[in-house]
Amino acid sequence: MYKESQESIQKMIENKKRIDYEFQHPDVYTKGQIVRKAVKEIVTTIRKTGLKRALFKIDCRLHKEKIFDKKITYDTNDLSEINYCCNSDCGDKRIAVYTAIFGEYDTLKEPEYIAPSCDYYIFTDCKVPSESVWKKLDYDHIEEMKGMDSYHLSKFVKIFPNLFFKDYDYSIWVDGATIIIADLYPFIDRLRENPIGMFDNPVHDCIYTEANFLVYYNRVQNEVIKSQISHYRKEGYPKHRGMFECTIIARQHHNDKCVHIMNEWWKQIVTFSMRDQISFPYVLWKENAEDLVTILGKNRNFNPRLRFDKHTKTHTYK
Repeated sequence: MYKESQESIQKMIENKKRIDYEFQHPDVYTKGQIVRKAVKEIVTTIRKTGLKRALFKIDCRLHKEKIFDKKITYDTNDLSEINYCCNSDCGDKRIAVYTAIFGEYDTLKEPEYIAPSCDYYIFTDCKVPSESVWKKLDYDHIEEMKGMDSYHLSKFVKIFPNLFFKDYDYSIWVDGATIIIADLYPFIDRLRENPIGMFDNPVHDCIYTEANFLVYYNRVQNEVIKSQISHYRKEGYPKHRGMFECTIIARQHHNDKCVHIMNEWWKQIVTFSMRDQISFPYVLWKENAEDLVTILGKNRNFNPRLRFDKHTKTHTYK
């Protein structure tokens, strides 16, 4: 069986101490600071988008359940990830860990641990230092990517590892803001018979609540998300069906069922909003494929194999 190195385990232990500390010492705001921030936010909203949008924000502040439907919990005594024992052997399996950074949306983050079982790749329009662990991959030969903006480029490579890693058995997508702390092979081991692995969404289990959240924080264009949600509602998609965090995806990317789901996911992204966390649960439901996904964990932010930085840029998606 695959045995994780002591170096990887030690890095997880150190990272868990950081996670424990940050969870136990959150930023605390006074009541006055909270009120002033809320008033400023409402005034700014009225000026920029009008009274209707401001009233929506006030309503959400008074009824938090409209934008949050799960409570984040964390157990400082949970050592399950550090003590995880793989049930399979890596053997001759080839694993590609990959990310994408376009339009300087993120800065390149070197892995703090390099697993011998993995190769590390990046798709980017930026220069990659020669000493980087990340190997820059060319995508000029992919016809579908020609003419895409930076946002669609990132989504495309995220969703279609089968087009780029033909000689690899598995792939692990990591968001550009991710810092790899320890060995990621256990994410592949967890897949077992399933071709896809993701983390649970720690804040939402309902796409309708997530849509309100995105509108509230100006992270999506209103008309686009309204059209998408209206379509899903008419299709009969149920509330509180569950959601995933799509920043970490482990895949057996040549699996036929996986390829089909990725194709359907991409269709939703180019038809509606690029907020893929909204469309992915719908695709699974529509294709009767919800059992294809293995849950890698309840909250990616509490997983000691990973650390997450803030994005260099912020933007409102289509």
